Amino acid sequence: MKHRVSKPQASFPRILLLAVLFGQGCAASYTWIRDQGEGSSRHYQVPFDVVWEAIPIVVRELGPLIVEENKKKGYFLAEGEQTAFSYGERITIYVKKIDPVNTQVEVVSKRQWTSDLIGTNWEKPLLDNLDKTLNQRRG
Repeated sequence: MKHRVSKPQASFPRILLLAVLFGQGCAASYTWIRDQGEGSSRHYQVPFDVVWEAIPIVVRELGPLIVEENKKKGYFLAEGEQTAFSYGERITIYVKKIDPVNTQVEVVSKRQWTSDLIGTNWEKPLLDNLDKTLNQRRG
């Protein structure tokens, strides 16, 4: 009696699909900086240092965690929390001094994994909270 030995049926398209789904979106923090110009931005009639000091407060209030900041290059890197339904988000906040009393802030929010359909877009919530915080400090 001969026994048939079956081989696993792993086709190239299946392997490629899995590689794409599980491999994309895992970017090192240094690649986040290339996202400038892809987010939402607002202009503030507030000095750079005042805006810079307000951003960690604004981010902390909403929940993401700042993982890196570079005042000389003008950016913060933050991460949204992982949940059972999401791998979290990567958030880059660019702060640009226009002149002594004007500052531009851009927020870029992207899902950690591009296949993650439930990730939060932090652009509007962060900018809205920054508006509120800066208005309270002025008035």
